Amino acid sequence: MKPTFTFRPYQAGDEQAIQAGFSEVFPTYRTLETWRWIYTQNPDGARIMLAWADNGELAAHYACTVHTATWAGKPVAVGFIRDVFSTPAYRAFSRGRRGVYVQTIEAFVEAWTGAEKLVTLYGFPSERPFRLGKLFMRYQPFSEWHYYRYALPTELQQHTPIGILNTLKRFDSAFDSLWERRAKHYPFAISRTARFLNWRFIDIPHKQYWIWAFSTFLSTEVLGYVVIAPNKPQAQLVDFCFPEEAQLALSFWQQVTDILRWRGIKTVETWFAAACPEQQGLQALGFKPQPRPTTIIPVFRSFHPDLETQWLDAHFYYTVADSDLY
Repeated sequence: MKPTFTFRPYQAGDEQAIQAGFSEVFPTYRTLETWRWIYTQNPDGARIMLAWADNGELAAHYACTVHTATWAGKPVAVGFIRDVFSTPAYRAFSRGRRGVYVQTIEAFVEAWTGAEKLVTLYGFPSERPFRLGKLFMRYQPFSEWHYYRYALPTELQQHTPIGILNTLKRFDSAFDSLWERRAKHYPFAISRTARFLNWRFIDIPHKQYWIWAFSTFLSTEVLGYVVIAPNKPQAQLVDFCFPEEAQLALSFWQQVTDILRWRGIKTVETWFAAACPEQQGLQALGFKPQPRPTTIIPVFRSFHPDLETQWLDAHFYYTVADSDLY
């Protein structure tokens, strides 16, 4: 007999069934602590739509974390797509445009997207999830984005620092001020405030990053920061905001690479949106463009009548930090 399904948002206690369904679908083990960090500790919250079979079993799941973004100088809510799946026992009822998988997506869209809700969704699926998302969710791939690599010099480079490198244990109000100064350079971006940065990089339970900030001598004003995910002998530049003055940016990066070399890093890779205002600055520091990997397909969908697809494609800013890949 074909089961019937009930669609409703997450309720406290559902996480046990969600975790069980996740482990059936994805090969990566995820602790309940990590689930809570993703969905209940995110400062802007999350949206989780669930499909339950009439026997009480979880059949499908569509979710996003919510983030405050700055669009044309105003705050809006956007969603980063996470954990889209149907459980194996109900795959036979997930096929087609009226399957439980698609109905879960439709319930999510109806409940939480629109001009006064989530104005856009974005994500970074691999090929197969992208094909399904394009077919059933109308995902649009970003037409242009960049993948860069930096090869550390094999020998220590002589340079005279013109600023101070600080190892961060937590982001504070100085980073709110930094975002306020720099936000005008980003037509549409997740707001890099202290509350977002602490959640993303400090409070995360299953990863540790190397994080440095930069200030000039005799000043407490933060001019930039970098977040590095080590994977020796490589590393990922997960997020970055370099000083606007080229000489300060170079001094900052030289000090960072001195530490990276000492810690056994040989190359640093990063990727980012076409809307990145620091692309030329990265090239000036020695980053070189590389072929884009085929395992990542940045996608989006607009739900605001004034947010045209072509404009969003060209102006939405993201880095590795806006994904869950590192």
